[in-house]
Amino acid sequence: MSPDGKWMWNGSEWIPAPPSHDVVSQQSVEREMIQRVAESEQVDVNRLQQTAPYFDSNRDGVLQESEVRQAAQSIRVQPTEFIQPQQVVPQAMTQQPVIHRTVIQQSVSEPKTRVVPWVGVGVILFSLLLPYISVAGFFEVSGFDMVVEISDLMSEFDTSDSGGDGGFDDGSSDGADLSFEELALVVAIFLFLISPFFFILSAVISSIVLLSKKSPKAMGTLHLIYALLFVVSGIFSPSALGISIFDFIGIGFYMGAFASILLMIDS
Repeated sequence: MSPDGKWMWNGSEWIPAPPSHDVVSQQSVEREMIQRVAESEQVDVNRLQQTAPYFDSNRDGVLQESEVRQAAQSIRVQPTEFIQPQQVVPQAMTQQPVIHRTVIQQSVSEPKTRVVPWVGVGVILFSLLLPYISVAGFFEVSGFDMVVEISDLMSEFDTSDSGGDGGFDDGSSDGADLSFEELALVVAIFLFLISPFFFILSAVISSIVLLSKKSPKAMGTLHLIYALLFVVSGIFSPSALGISIFDFIGIGFYMGAFASILLMIDS
C-alpha cells in the first residue's frame, strides 16, 4: 500500500486501493485455492491470505483464481518507487455507467549525462601530450615529460638528501630579501612546475565525480582558481628585455589550465 493508503501495487503498476466494503472478508477466502496458488507462484501462504481479499476486481464478493494469482504477482514483483499519481479528469456521465480508469503517471528521474564535463576531462589529459615548455618552437617539453623528469629529480633529491646532514645553512636568509616581483615569480614557477600533477589529479577526481552521476563544478572551480593564480603571479613577475615567463609556456599548459571551464558547464 502507498503511504497514504489510497493506492496499492498489483505487480505491474500502482492502482487505486479498493474501498473497505469491496474488500473480501477473510472467512470468504478459499484456503485450498490460496495454498495451491501460493505453491504455484512460490509466495508466502499467510501473506497471500492477507493480500488476496484486496484483489476482487469484479467486485462480486468472491475471489476467483485469476484474482488470487494477481495478488500473488503483487507480492512476488517488487513495487517501483511510489510517486503520487495524477488522475484523468472524469468525463460527463452518460445514460449508461461509464468506468473511468485511473492513469498512473510515474516520472522516472533519469540521471543526467554530463557530456561537456567529460570533454573537459579529455582535454585536460590530451593537453599533457602537448608542449608545456616551449622556447621559440626549438625546445619543447610536454606535460608527461615534465611529470617524468620532475619525478626522477625528486627521487634523486630524496636519495642524496638521506646521505647528507639533513639541514641547510643557518646563515642563509636570502628568502627574506625577495622583492614582491621576485616572490611572484617564485610562486608562478612553482605553480607551473606542479601543474601537470595537479591537472592529472583534477581529471581523476572529476572522472570519479562524473561516474557517480554528480557535477564536477567544485573541482572545475578549484582548477580555474589555480590557473588564474598562476596568471596573476606571472603578470607581477619581473621581465627582462621584454621577455616574461609567459614566453616559455606552451599551448599544452594553457589548454589544460582553462579546460576547467568545461568542468563547470552542467550539460
